[in-house]
Amino acid sequence: MDFTFTGEFYKIDGDDRLFIYGPASAEILDSQGDIIEIDAIKKALPQLLKRARITVDHKDQIVGEIVEILEKSGQMFKTEVRLPDESELSKFGNLEKEKEALFVLAEIWNDTEYCTAVRKAIEQGQYRSYSISGNVVNSRPCKSDEKCARIVSDLNLSAVTICREGANPAAQFDILKEGDKMTEEKIEETKIESPEFVTIADFETYKAEMSTKLEPLSKIDEIYDLLKKKKEAEKVEEEEVEKEEPKEEGIKINIEKMRAELYEQLKKEFLEESKPVQTSEKVEVVAKSHSDIMSLLR
Repeated sequence: MDFTFTGEFYKIDGDDRLFIYGPASAEILDSQGDIIEIDAIKKALPQLLKRARITVDHKDQIVGEIVEILEKSGQMFKTEVRLPDESELSKFGNLEKEKEALFVLAEIWNDTEYCTAVRKAIEQGQYRSYSISGNVVNSRPCKSDEKCARIVSDLNLSAVTICREGANPAAQFDILKEGDKMTEEKIEETKIESPEFVTIADFETYKAEMSTKLEPLSKIDEIYDLLKKKKEAEKVEEEEVEKEEPKEEGIKINIEKMRAELYEQLKKEFLEESKPVQTSEKVEVVAKSHSDIMSLLR
């Protein structure tokens, strides 16, 4: 059976052992401005195999071991310096066809709580890079045309560490599985959160998720506000209509006043016409009543 690489976690032949494999160093410019010569890696490889330590983020705590060679169903995997094959060039894009690289096979343990947490992080894709640990024995500054800061020609290697992003862009690994005898183990992805802090990226993701979930509720609030404003406007309009007095069209005539004025005018005219020329001293002039005047008008 052939081995392939995958970003998922699989058990090999029902054995709960996790192996990772990939280039740990190549003679290319790293993010620190260094170029480590592959001959220096070859020279230090026996030291590395003797110590066989796998750590995380260059810390001292060991989470696994470097495996020198693994044979499985006729397929051989080995920790060594060699040229990459076509499938490795395709998978690990920063490798160069004509340049050798240090390939490291490692097993990640699960015998402690810390190791188990690291394994889960690898399975979930949080760790996918290698980095080498050690000290430089001999180096020289780069020439102007070499476009680097330092070239390392000799070093000691004490461990290979796994990390989220290593200094050497070619140093990556993936989980090893067997082609036809794989039983896929589906792992529920769990986010490993630090109890001390939350990253900005985690907060922005959480905020975006919550905004999506609360969007329907915000629409309900908007509709409610619109209905409330409409109701208030109708109430104000009704109050204004009630305050306005109805306007009467045409000329307003006071009938009672007009009648009284007409009566007084007729009375005056009548009295003037019926006034006696002379009056006796002892004759009392009696004022005409309303009924008297009306009877005379008839």
